[in-house]
Amino acid sequence: FLGGFVEPNVRAQAGSAYPIIFGSRYLRDNDGNIVYDSRQFLASGSPNPRYGMPIADPELGPVGNVNPDFEIGFSNNFSYGQFTLSAHIDIRQGGAMYSGNSRLQKLYGIDVVNEDRETPYIMEGVKGYLDGDGNLIVEGENDIAILRGQAYWSTYMDAITESNIYETSFFRLRELSLTYRLPGAIGALQNASISVNARNLVLLTSYPNFDPETSVGGAGNFQGLEYVNLPQTRSFGVSLRAQF
Repeated sequence: FLGGFVEPNVRAQAGSAYPIIFGSRYLRDNDGNIVYDSRQFLASGSPNPRYGMPIADPELGPVGNVNPDFEIGFSNNFSYGQFTLSAHIDIRQGGAMYSGNSRLQKLYGIDVVNEDRETPYIMEGVKGYLDGDGNLIVEGENDIAILRGQAYWSTYMDAITESNIYETSFFRLRELSLTYRLPGAIGALQNASISVNARNLVLLTSYPNFDPETSVGGAGNFQGLEYVNLPQTRSFGVSLRAQF
């Protein structure tokens, strides 16, 4: 156990990548399809409130590999006359993180996924249920239309950690600077130059609502959970350099 909550948490576990995100997950069939509850009525004859909703796997398990497939950084300088443009770019492909901010936005109904609450929707997967012995019974492709309203997000999806796991791939323009070297000497100043610079100008990522490089655990081994963190800031500066 490296850190986190009762679930989700981040672990070092034998036989798994290091570190992994551990928590509740979707129940899936042997082909990896998510299973949606096909029981319209319970054994008592009462309507099943979970009808058409995703079923949580009774056992907790790995839900995300924190490690990216690769990370690449590029730095380069381009000069023309008295000007020099310098740039640093970082690229990450793969990796996963639990998005606590997205979870909270869904619970409060302010995420973009909460916008359509009235249109019946059929989730991709299969329909089925767990019998009294815990065996999975699959009844075919899911064809149950549901509304993705408050109960869907706050009761059923929120109970499944995996529903808030997202890929952390990104392209980031980490730093950009433009320098102008003043020609000749100006009084006692030699080799004078003036620069304007900026950090974190551009971030392209599919990770929703937040910075994919943030983490509750800071810079240590406890990575993979983001929950009400502070994002990296965008900054601008000007500098003057000279020799006397």
